[in-house]
Amino acid sequence: MKSKLNLLRARSRDVAEKDDYGKRFLALVRANVIGQGVKLQSLATNRDDGKVDNYATKAIESGFLEWGQKGVCTVCGKLSWTDVQGLALESVARDGEILIRRLRGWQDNRFAYALQLIEADHLDVDLNKPAKGGNEIRLGVEYDKWDRPVAYHVTKKHPAQSSYSNFTVGGGHYRIPANEIIHPFITNRIKQTRGVPWLATPLFRLNMLTGYEDAELVAARTAASKMGFLKSEDGDGYAGDNDKGDDATIEAAEPGLIEQLPDGVDFVPWDPTHPTTAFKDFVRAILRGVSAGLGVSYEALANDLEGVSYSSIRQGKLDERDQWRALQRWTVENIHEIVFADWLEMSLTSGALHLPLSKMDKFLAHKFRPRGWAWVDPAKETDAAIESIKAGLTSLSDVAAERGETRDDILDRLAEDKAAAEARGLNLTIFTEGANNAGTQQTSDNGNDKNAGPISNGDD
Repeated sequence: MKSKLNLLRARSRDVAEKDDYGKRFLALVRANVIGQGVKLQSLATNRDDGKVDNYATKAIESGFLEWGQKGVCTVCGKLSWTDVQGLALESVARDGEILIRRLRGWQDNRFAYALQLIEADHLDVDLNKPAKGGNEIRLGVEYDKWDRPVAYHVTKKHPAQSSYSNFTVGGGHYRIPANEIIHPFITNRIKQTRGVPWLATPLFRLNMLTGYEDAELVAARTAASKMGFLKSEDGDGYAGDNDKGDDATIEAAEPGLIEQLPDGVDFVPWDPTHPTTAFKDFVRAILRGVSAGLGVSYEALANDLEGVSYSSIRQGKLDERDQWRALQRWTVENIHEIVFADWLEMSLTSGALHLPLSKMDKFLAHKFRPRGWAWVDPAKETDAAIESIKAGLTSLSDVAAERGETRDDILDRLAEDKAAAEARGLNLTIFTEGANNAGTQQTSDNGNDKNAGPISNGDD
C-alpha cells in the first residue's frame, strides 16, 4: 500500500503540473466547488417569536468574514479563508487527502482560533504497528477497537525535504489527537485509511495521450520536411557547400529558380506523407474517457464546444452541475461545518463576539451557500423561472439558491437600487409593481417596518 500510495500521489502531482488536462481538471474543481468562496448565512432566530435575530446574524457573519481575512485565519499568515478552501480541495483532488490542524486557543488573533494546513506526505505511511490501549496504527493513523481515529502520527520533517521541517528541526513524529485534525478524503471502502488521488483513474489515458501527441508531432514535422537527393550513375560529382566552381552541385531551392543539373545526375525527391485524419477523433475519444473517469463533461475538460447545440450543452451542464453540487455538499460537511463550529465556540469563549455563550445552540443555526451558475440561455430560463414561481412550483428562494444567492440578497439589492433611483428623482421602468412589492417590506404610515422585531443583543 505504501509504495502504491506514494507512487500514485507522485504521478498525480506530475500530471497536475505538466499535463494541460490534469491542470484544467484541478482548475474546474476549484472554480465550480469553491469559486470565490462558500458563503456563510447565519440563521439565528429568537425563540419567543421565531423571527430572525438581526443583531446576532450580522455579528456572526461579519465576525466570520473578519476571521477569514488573510493573515488571521491561518498560523502561517499567508492565506485567507477563501485560499484555504480552494487549496484544501485542490490538495484532496491531487493528493487524495490533506490534514487541517484546528488550533483552538490560538493567541495571535482575537478569535482564539486558527488553522494549519499539513500536506499528506507528513502522515507517515511507514508507520504500521500496535499502539497503547489496544489501538492500532495503520499508515500513520491510530485507531481504537471501533475503528475510530484516535490520533495522527505526522513526521516532523517533510519526507522529500530533509533540510526543511514544517514543525521543528529534527526527526521523529508528532502524535496529534484526532480532535485537532480534519482529515478530508473521499471514502470508497469501509475500512479505508487514506485518500486516493482523484487523478489516479485517468493517469493511463493521459500518459497515453501525451505519448501519442509526441509521436504525431514527430511524424508531422518529418512529413513537413520536404527534401531531395541528387543521384549520379557513377556515384561521383558531389562537391559540397564550399565548392563554388562551375560544376558545383545545387543544394538549395529558391522561388522561381531554374537550374541545369550536371551530366549524369538525376534529382530524386523525398516526400514523406503522414495522414492526420485520425488525430482529432483519437484525441476526442481519449478525452471522453478521461472526462468520464473524472466526472466532468468532455466539453468542459477539453474546452471544445464544436458542434454543441443549446439543448445538448444544457443537458450536459445540468448533469455536470449535479456532480459539482455533490462535491460542494461533501466539502461543506467535511471542512466548513467543523471549522465554523470551532470558530463560533472560540469566538464566544474569547469574547470576540459580544453574544452569550449560553445560547451557542441558537447561534449555531446557519447554512453554507456554495456558488451557483449562470444560466445557459438567460432569457429562456428566466421566463421559465418566472412561470414556475407564478404556478407555485418553485419559489424565489429556490431560484436564488440555484445561482448561489439567497432570497434576501436579491430583495435587498432591489430595495437599495429602488431607493437610490428615487433619491435621484428617477422613475425607472425596471421597478415594476411586482418587483416593487417583492423588494420592499410592508411599512406603516410613518415609515416604520410593521414586521420588524426588536433588535436583539443576543438575549432572546
